[in-house]
Amino acid sequence: MEPAPKPEPKLEPKPEPKPEPKPEPKPEPLGASNLAVPAPATTAPAAAPVSAREASDGLRRLQGTLRLTGVGAQRIDAEDYREAVVWFIPDGETAVRAGTYTMNTLQKGFDPSVLAVPVGSTVRFPNGDPILHNVYSESTGNRFDLGLYGPGEAPAHRFDRPGVVDVHCNVHRRMQAKIVVVESAYIARVSAGGRFDLDRVPAVPGRLVAWHPRGERTERPVAADSTDGLSIEVLIRRPRADAFAEGSRR
Repeated sequence: MEPAPKPEPKLEPKPEPKPEPKPEPKPEPLGASNLAVPAPATTAPAAAPVSAREASDGLRRLQGTLRLTGVGAQRIDAEDYREAVVWFIPDGETAVRAGTYTMNTLQKGFDPSVLAVPVGSTVRFPNGDPILHNVYSESTGNRFDLGLYGPGEAPAHRFDRPGVVDVHCNVHRRMQAKIVVVESAYIARVSAGGRFDLDRVPAVPGRLVAWHPRGERTERPVAADSTDGLSIEVLIRRPRADAFAEGSRR
């Protein structure tokens, strides 16, 4: 007889190995390497850099702030800044690029109420009202009278001499505006916060000029390498009503 087969031995499950505890990190001495560094304070965005093309063309970007300061009882608000104008006059530049600009007659008013243009430019005065208008000025060196004209018409006038032109309507006496004819094509309006931005101006010395209808023209020199952080101040000496009423046929 053949011997009975031996039973196969049962395999006992091996116990899973227990993970060894990781050693706790030793505390490092306090020093500059592990001290918490506070986040930098939030600041205004930096001025846009001049592009390589602008630099190669000898151009730059002038940015800065206009400050309006009331004299005596004169008060200043955010809207006053929107009526200010800033421009740059490069040294040695005599040729000025003129253009065509628009000052609308709309809802018995001028829009915009302040317009700056390079000398030699033409300004159109489209009539957006369903009534007759008349646009004229008695300002020395820039006198003109466009006569009566109807809805949809847009007579124009060319301004060949620098200066401030007081613009009025002989039909509607409360219509008043200013055209500032300047000896430069590098002109900027001012934001409600007083900021201005003159883009693609020559990288040469010159003069930064600021003007406001309630103040006087102010100038300051600008170096050839200046770009951002410029400041200029205009003193506000008279009320708005008096400033815009100048030169009207009353």
